[in-house]
Parts: sequence; structure tokens; C-alpha cells
Amino acid sequence: MYLQIDKSGANYWRLNYRFAGKEKTLALGVYPEVSRAAALGRRPIADIDTPMILTILKRIDGRGARFTAHRVGSEISRVCRFAIKEG
Repeated sequence: MYLQIDKSGANYWRLNYRFAGKEKTLALGVYPEVSRAAALGRRPIADIDTPMILTILKRIDGRGARFTAHRVGSEISRVCRFAIKEG
């Protein structure tokens, strides 16, 4: 997530992500009307299943980035625990 600053002086929260192999940009709001915390809360969470997560972690590990794979797995676990807690 980043803050895009236009030449006109307007500031926009943006999030770059990849979907189906294509890079996309999501607008999360206008700064300062939308705070950083609120913009973080607007990030989309797609429906993902266990085989998809394992495939992603194996791809990361397969390129030799074992620490990154572990970190990503930990973050996914943290998100899942939060989702279960919040219902």
C-alpha cells in the first residue's frame, strides 16, 4: 500500500496486487479523509483455500526463499486466526 501524490496536490491511498498474472491497482481512499489505518482496513481478502495456500508457499520455497515462505505462512496463519476470532 502506498500514498500516490498527484501533480495537482491530491493524495490517494493505492494498493498494487496481482490477479491471474496481471498487475492491478486498487483505490482505497483519499488522504487525509481516509486515514492509513482505515485504508489498511479496506484491503480486499479473497476466498482462498488450503491447497492454494500450500501451492503459494511451495512456489516461494522452491525459488530458495525459505525465510520468506515461513514469514508468509505466519502472516496467513495470523489472518486466519483473526478471521475466526472476529467471526
